Amino acid sequence: MRTLKLLSAIADIIVPHTCPLCAVVGYSVGFCSACSVEFTPPASPHCDRCQTPFTGTIHSKNLCSLCIKEAKKISRSFSTARSACVYDGNIRKAITRFKYHNQTEFSLPLALLTQSLVSSLANASADVIIMPVPLHKRRLKKRGFNQSLMLARRLSKSLSLSLDYKTLMRVRDTTPQVELTPKERVENVKNAFGVTNAAAIKDKKIIIIDDVYTTGATLSESAKELMSAGASDVIAVTVARTALV
Repeated sequence: MRTLKLLSAIADIIVPHTCPLCAVVGYSVGFCSACSVEFTPPASPHCDRCQTPFTGTIHSKNLCSLCIKEAKKISRSFSTARSACVYDGNIRKAITRFKYHNQTEFSLPLALLTQSLVSSLANASADVIIMPVPLHKRRLKKRGFNQSLMLARRLSKSLSLSLDYKTLMRVRDTTPQVELTPKERVENVKNAFGVTNAAAIKDKKIIIIDDVYTTGATLSESAKELMSAGASDVIAVTVARTALV
């Protein structure tokens, strides 16, 4: 173990890590202090369920109006959604380069931003499964990788949590959510997901990973499928969340 740590330290000196955003040389994995100082955590007070910041009167039970409506529905969705940062400035640049410009070196530093969140939400439970939001096979072929799976894989390894990327599948190819209004997003992902092996998630807590939370439509629809298939709880974690939409 000491030998491995020594070799790693020597490697860092010979070929030091660089910040993936600005390329400044450093000696730790992640973003440099000049870039990361612009990363802004979601504002408080916020909705206890989805983390949407309150801009006016705080609703009863500390829930936003959308989550109050969600609580009245028969089908259960995610119980909690949390994001590490607000989707603007440098974090937006990093995710854009990762997701749309094939710069997969961003997967580790972006995953690290959510690591403490995932760890606390997992709460040292043995029945936790890390799961990415799946891409349809056509989108996967076009992009070449699933950014959510890359993030989930990093988190699974660093936190020693089980990873499952086969049980939740996208069964219908949908229009990219970025092109749609909030109402259209909800309709777009209806019945877009399916569970291939309900036994694999029965009575398990699922932490589903994605890059950006906008309206929560994709995560909500994914969570509904998982809950219907027997999961005990679904928690959504993203690197960033957009401003109010």
